[in-house]
Amino acid sequence: MYDLIILGAGPAGLSAAVYAIRKRLDFLVISQDLGGRTNTLVTLPEVEDYTIIKAREQVGVYRSRLHYRSELLRTEKITKLQALGEPGAVKATVFQVNTRRSDGMEQRYETRTVLIATGTKTVSLDVPGLKQFWGRGLGTNIQSYNHAFWEKDVFLYGDSTRVLWAALDLSDFAAGVHLAIPTDGSYDLDVLDQLREHENIFLYEDAKLLEFQGNEFCRTVEIQTPQGIVSIHAAGFFLEFDPEPALDFIDPQLGLARDDDDRIVVDRFMESSVSGLFAAGDVCTMGRYQVLTALGQGAGAALSIYQWLRRPTIID
Repeated sequence: MYDLIILGAGPAGLSAAVYAIRKRLDFLVISQDLGGRTNTLVTLPEVEDYTIIKAREQVGVYRSRLHYRSELLRTEKITKLQALGEPGAVKATVFQVNTRRSDGMEQRYETRTVLIATGTKTVSLDVPGLKQFWGRGLGTNIQSYNHAFWEKDVFLYGDSTRVLWAALDLSDFAAGVHLAIPTDGSYDLDVLDQLREHENIFLYEDAKLLEFQGNEFCRTVEIQTPQGIVSIHAAGFFLEFDPEPALDFIDPQLGLARDDDDRIVVDRFMESSVSGLFAAGDVCTMGRYQVLTALGQGAGAALSIYQWLRRPTIID
């Protein structure tokens, strides 16, 4: 049985692994990749490379440590997390993690504690040109690239209030913010009214993405509006959807507390409502969708887990 199993190897999971090594815990990291969403970098045309703080570089040291200790990593798909004892504040509870290897073989691991750091799901859209230009002028998480659009045009697409706020933030310094939103979204109507009156926000309501176009980089998007097809040229194109936690593998019988956005509720020690089960990064209520924040949370969670394991075990 392991002391700890870390689910996910994005910024939070990687930093937790480094601190688990320092504390000499008997642990595993289970993830299908190393780096999580930091593996997706948006390169922008006409933007000096040095002005972008690259998420992959921020987690580079942590990635290298886990590469060096490859025996601690299982590149498998997580299929289920359950408790073998009675969930709750009982230190004797054992967690079981079920996985599937790339060859289809099922695996099972038992552990005293778990850190969930699986991040959020990837939004997939079937739009011509999206895969071709992804990462080259087209991507997601505009808040990491805001500063690159001083007096430039930028295109945003999303279906919630999140994209409305992103447009407002950009409007303070961008030359023009082109915002397209579909009919079936959920929006704060007061914020939407602000956007309609804003002088450098060009709002396309009831819009549908038709195609991304360009050469080496994405340069144009075509959208369908009630007024007809519109072609929009910009310096960058971003899809902004509400992040959905990647938690499909959790056994409902765990009774894990979630908030209205389905994120795991944690306390200041990054512990969930289930004793011995911790969460960090975008998957929890303290997540801020920022790499540096996730790195700190992962490190803090590992230290909390170390302290948790040192307490006297309660036996039924």
